Amino acid sequence: METSSQAKSRTASALLNHWQCYVDRNKLSGDIPSSLNNLTNLNELYLANNRLTGSLPNLASLNSLYTLDVSNNTLEFSVIPSWLSSLRSLSPLRMEGIQLEGPIPIFLFSPTELQTINLKRNGINEPLDFGTNYSEQLEFVDLQN
Repeated sequence: METSSQAKSRTASALLNHWQCYVDRNKLSGDIPSSLNNLTNLNELYLANNRLTGSLPNLASLNSLYTLDVSNNTLEFSVIPSWLSSLRSLSPLRMEGIQLEGPIPIFLFSPTELQTINLKRNGINEPLDFGTNYSEQLEFVDLQN
């Protein structure tokens, strides 16, 4: 019998040539497979509103990723992952309600295409500093609690 982790890895492998991955609102549970990082042509990744746990795997190889939405899962975060700054094409970033804490690092605002950041319903309570190297496309940052 195949485990859910094996099924997720198999599904990720099958999506290798796809541009979009919509698996939001599917009651998925368990860890997000690190094999998603092999989907180098992926433009959009929607994992929101599931029951995913563990940490968000390093997705730095997804050079074409335009949208990342991991909102409303029970991920084990404490700080925002540094590899997010390597996603130069990222425009909307949604990480609502996923247990983030601490400061928002300046590098988060550096992807050149970044327009929207949704970090609401997290434990972020530090002063906001955009730094000097933020995206000129940035229009909206939501930090509501």
